Amino acid sequence: MPISLLGLMSSLVIWELVRFCNEKWDLEQRFPGLRQVLVRFAQFATAVILYVCNLQLTLISAIGVSYAVMILHASLRKLTPSNQPNGMNRNRRSQHRRLQFFSK
Repeated sequence: MPISLLGLMSSLVIWELVRFCNEKWDLEQRFPGLRQVLVRFAQFATAVILYVCNLQLTLISAIGVSYAVMILHASLRKLTPSNQPNGMNRNRRSQHRRLQFFSK
């Protein structure tokens, strides 16, 4: 298993544990200070995991690749004609004529 995937999963486990403890012990109502400490600890642990597992580089790479694919897709859309040849629009023209006939 890649170390980045392990880091991402462990970060998710930390936040699910915080959510579970918050719901089980009702920390938001009964002990808001303890909840705040728990959230800050989870933020620190997540930051350490992201740094150790080099996950930030993985996320930046994934965002970069997805942006490059989006730009490539947009450039390829500009190469294809937006209007279909006349043979393909024959049905559309007949529908348009019928609509004009009924509207008169």
